Amino acid sequence: MEKSLIMHEYLQLLPNVFQDFQSLSANMPLSHLQLVVIDMLSSSGIPLPVKTLRDHVQTSRQQLNAVLNTLQTSGYISRTPNPDDGRSVLITLTPAGQDLNQARWETVASRTKQRLTHLSDEQQLELYYCLHKLNGILKEMSATD
Repeated sequence: MEKSLIMHEYLQLLPNVFQDFQSLSANMPLSHLQLVVIDMLSSSGIPLPVKTLRDHVQTSRQQLNAVLNTLQTSGYISRTPNPDDGRSVLITLTPAGQDLNQARWETVASRTKQRLTHLSDEQQLELYYCLHKLNGILKEMSATD
């Protein structure tokens, strides 16, 4: 198979998935970058240094600080001195941030389930098969890096 055809479909997939998640999270009071920070803190389960967050979101120090300031003012994160490195700060998701993140993903799941009802049983099966295969293939590709 021609690799350029695969790349074409792959590059079309990314904005489609991104746009789909944006529409599913449309009523959230936070920006995409703020939600990415909350997701990262939630999935890590431990406080993270600002540098780790900055490396993950690939943004400037100034922009990330503005995001963190907004999240802290809203009560979704807290900052504490890093006991292992006095020059850095650890960012922790607060209970309010955890609740917001859980509510967000519950909303996404609920909206997705509702949207799936508009597909036939055959389309739902095809979608499941495609997503299952795609996830497996992407994991296999990333394991070779």
